[in-house]
Amino acid sequence: MDKSAPPKILLRFFRWFCHQDLLKYVEGDLIELFHYNSKRKGKRAAKWLFAWEIVKLMRPSLVKNLEGFQKLNYYGMLKNYFITSFRFIKRERTFAFMNIAGLALGIACAIVIYKILDHELGYNKQNVNYDRIYRLINEDVRTEGTVYRRGQTHPLAHALRTEFPSINAAMTFYDKDGLIGIEDVEGNIQRFQEKEGVVFVESQYLELFTLPFLHGDASSALDQPGKVIITRSKAKKYFGVSEYNLHEAVGRSLILENKQTVFVSAIVENPPTNTDFPFEVIFHYQDQGAANPWFYGGKEWGEYNSATNCWVMLQEGASHIELEKQLVAFVDKYLPEHVAEKRTYRLQALSDLHYSSLIRRTYAGITSTKNELLALGMVGLFLIITACINFVNLSTAQAVKRSKEVGVRKTMGSSRRQLIIQFLCETFLITFFATMVGVLIASFLIQQVEMIFSYQLSFNVFRDLDIMYFLGLVVLGVTVVAGLYPSFVLAKMDPVLAIKNSLNIKQTSGFLSLRRILVIFQFAISQMLIIGILILTAQVDYFMNKDLGFTAESIVTVKLPENDSTKQIVLRNELLSNSEIKDVSFSTSGPMSSWQSSNTIFHPNIEGQDQIGNLKNVDENYFALYEIDIIAGEPFNDTDPSDHAVINRKLTQVLGFEDPAEAIGERLRFGRGSLEFLVVGVAEDFHSSSLRADMENVFLANQSWNIFQMGVKLNTEKAGREEMQRTIQFIEEKWKSHFPEHVFELEFYNEKLDSFYSLEQSVAQVFRIFMIIAIVIGALGLYGLVAFMANQKTKEIGIRKVMGASELTIWNIFSREFLTLLIVAFAISAPASYFLMNAVLDNYAYRVPIGPGFFVLSILASIAIALLTVGYKSLKVARANPILSLRDE
Repeated sequence: MDKSAPPKILLRFFRWFCHQDLLKYVEGDLIELFHYNSKRKGKRAAKWLFAWEIVKLMRPSLVKNLEGFQKLNYYGMLKNYFITSFRFIKRERTFAFMNIAGLALGIACAIVIYKILDHELGYNKQNVNYDRIYRLINEDVRTEGTVYRRGQTHPLAHALRTEFPSINAAMTFYDKDGLIGIEDVEGNIQRFQEKEGVVFVESQYLELFTLPFLHGDASSALDQPGKVIITRSKAKKYFGVSEYNLHEAVGRSLILENKQTVFVSAIVENPPTNTDFPFEVIFHYQDQGAANPWFYGGKEWGEYNSATNCWVMLQEGASHIELEKQLVAFVDKYLPEHVAEKRTYRLQALSDLHYSSLIRRTYAGITSTKNELLALGMVGLFLIITACINFVNLSTAQAVKRSKEVGVRKTMGSSRRQLIIQFLCETFLITFFATMVGVLIASFLIQQVEMIFSYQLSFNVFRDLDIMYFLGLVVLGVTVVAGLYPSFVLAKMDPVLAIKNSLNIKQTSGFLSLRRILVIFQFAISQMLIIGILILTAQVDYFMNKDLGFTAESIVTVKLPENDSTKQIVLRNELLSNSEIKDVSFSTSGPMSSWQSSNTIFHPNIEGQDQIGNLKNVDENYFALYEIDIIAGEPFNDTDPSDHAVINRKLTQVLGFEDPAEAIGERLRFGRGSLEFLVVGVAEDFHSSSLRADMENVFLANQSWNIFQMGVKLNTEKAGREEMQRTIQFIEEKWKSHFPEHVFELEFYNEKLDSFYSLEQSVAQVFRIFMIIAIVIGALGLYGLVAFMANQKTKEIGIRKVMGASELTIWNIFSREFLTLLIVAFAISAPASYFLMNAVLDNYAYRVPIGPGFFVLSILASIAIALLTVGYKSLKVARANPILSLRDE
């Protein structure tokens, strides 16, 4: 039997309400059922089921008589409370609709944010050794400060295992994309160009990380080169097997990059969406030579790549700080002196991998920091609070309307406690209905979020115990937070004044200042969201529209599987024979690219500095195709020596030349090898990486290696859709005639650049949804305030109208109140938004200035929304017959 015990707090609660004569019998069955569920379904599920069983046992036959209630038919009273509450909701449909609508929107946002946070905070937790795994990162002290990098050298893990037998280490090289060939029985090869999921790992990786094996043996799956592990989905894709015969894929062969044949040794489950290891085709580490020309057998200590990472697993209870201290001597032993003197190895916990601000990138892409997740959680909390504020305002606005009801109840003997329970039951019913509506709204919103972020949140209320528990807490929490204050307000009314309908403000609402504070808080949240989304949208627009220093329009890029200069010349001439093609260039990559070849620059003017350069190998047509301006010297041509290079303006400034022309004729060394360049031209600065980073030092060199891409500029001035499709088909035909054993892939370069900021675009879209919902909730809250004012000022308005006041005068009575609150809220939200958004934009090297325009637009939008909301109610009151409000006097 499982020795784990059920939750003590739940057990104590059960013992408190259960009848003593039945306790020992029922408790034993409960504990036995808990142990059974713990053994069969796991401890976590057993706890949830234990709580559910206790809830089901709360029935009259088992609950003991509570002291003070022996003579009271408590359940009959409770039933009567709910019947009365339901009748009230049915009678006051407008009141109920507004409360349910406001709460439903707030609860829906809370559910969506809860699912996003649940997804984000669950990253990598599927690994059994989650708390013992670390990524080795480099802490390098450079001229510009301390720099952290994740890229490591291939032999690192083997050296760690040798020097520290007590730890386990493994290398991973995430190639991401790769060409997979499958040969059928007739010798025909079907090829798949994978865009992600292709990785090379050492066999020790399977000892560190948890992979759910469906078929095959984990101990031998990668015990030698020539083996590959594939996921369930890839087995179906490559070999056409069904769910029931996945095992037939084991032992089948596949061809990597048309070079190396390997055999499927195991099938594993598809990786979850919340993992930083999106591996689907897992090769042995030594097989990467077919895909990585810089592998050199995995023995080169000088070859670094950000896709090459080292993972370490410590023994149970071992300290990673102690290992970091021991790694100081390890660095001196294995790394070159010029590297070791500036480098310290740090261990980054797997639990921190997805939330670190030091290195915001993993194999799965850009990560989220815990501060960002905290901010998202605060947005959800604020939206729930604003919805509760609506309820408070609307409920207290109803107080005068319900004064006679309360007076009669008190006269007939109702106690204050009974009235509070009655009104809390009303709140509970409204919250319950709002939660059901909120679930429906959340299911729609979650679909939109899934499309925006491209991951699955798997929202199912009836199957997910966690979401059911969360909804239960939301219902109880909102009932208490939203209902307690109005309940006390209604319950404490003076029965005589209530029956006479002679209540004043303090008798119905306590202190008016509290309501004002709540509304100010609500306005402030809405305005902060408006200001935030305006600034974030402006930042995204800035990214999309900023002059990058080159042209990306009308350019398509195609991957080159081979670096054959003869084929390139022939292919270029064939493509240029088409009048719809303006120019063709072959290069490492486009001007802006995520792929970089970086190394230290050496020149007498910067001796002792750690200046890093980004090298791009290009042909002579590159400058014209991307329209890169040459401001000094001239670009090289194909007949020039291979050491000729064009550098950018920034590099000339780093070298200390005020006039870019002074750099012409200088010789620069790239790295510590023999690679040296003669500067023949200087290009105007252009962005070689995303606008999150500063302008880089760039070399455009006349080298024939590292040529991975073909850029084609199309003549789109008069081309329609059909002409564009024919041109692309023409490019594909010519490309396939030279590379028949590869898969053709074409990208529009401007779309590729836009994808660099997909995260910011996605965040802006999601927050735009939350902003709209916050505005709607705020409008409902404002309506509640105006309704309260209208109830309080009914007789005043009647007298004013009898005395000849116009509708505009009546409107001013209401507008002064909300305008004051709006200005106070803006005085709070404006500086808070400024500092918060400044902190967000500080993550970008190139950012929009936060000018007064954002705040002016925000306050104008708030005023416009408020005018529409207040105008309707105030005009309705102003046009009412004054006799109706004065007839009771």
